[in-house]
Amino acid sequence: MSEANGISITPKGMGAIVAEMMEGTSDDAFFAKYQEVCANLVATWRSQGFEFSDIRRFLHQYAAGASFRRAELERGQAATYPEGRA
Repeated sequence: MSEANGISITPKGMGAIVAEMMEGTSDDAFFAKYQEVCANLVATWRSQGFEFSDIRRFLHQYAAGASFRRAELERGQAATYPEGRA
């Protein structure tokens, strides 16, 4: 598991992961998980000392990743981002 040490993921990538985790579920289930992860991300970013302007920017990226990937999955499309660049 040492290969996983130090891995970071962008807010957009986190949104895409949430969409993929919730693939095939109802919109209610997707939004519940989206909200849960969103709250956790905000708490983490605040504890890390990020400015609110940065957190707002991160939230926009998270929302874009989740909504864009959810729409792709509903259309049956493969990921459109290069591997490692979500």
